[in-house]
Amino acid sequence: MRSLLCVLFLASSVSASDLTKAKAIAIAKATVACQEVEVPKATPVPEKPKAPQEKFIVVRSATCIWCDKLETEVLPDLKKKYPVEIENGGHGATSFPTILFLIDNKEQWRTTGYTSLETLEKLAAGTH
Repeated sequence: MRSLLCVLFLASSVSASDLTKAKAIAIAKATVACQEVEVPKATPVPEKPKAPQEKFIVVRSATCIWCDKLETEVLPDLKKKYPVEIENGGHGATSFPTILFLIDNKEQWRTTGYTSLETLEKLAAGTH
């Protein structure tokens, strides 16, 4: 792409204290030099791929002892690495706890029963 580059040259130097007079002189004694120059084409910056949004959903029931155990023993450490939502019922769960792993809000897998932190992390890592 070609573009016109113009530079204004002043024929006289003027002190900063006489700025209004300088403008008048600049207009009266200005010389403009123009030259056509090659302007490099802008290279688009590629967008960084969006990181997948991973999360766990734990479906529990109010009377589930294994759900309570999972919440106190496993979920505190799991929450340090992943977002975790805890829901009472739903998601078609028929046994509790049911643990779902989602990427971009799409279910990748589910497991039921008390599951160790190590197992959940391995299952999540194997999803990619």
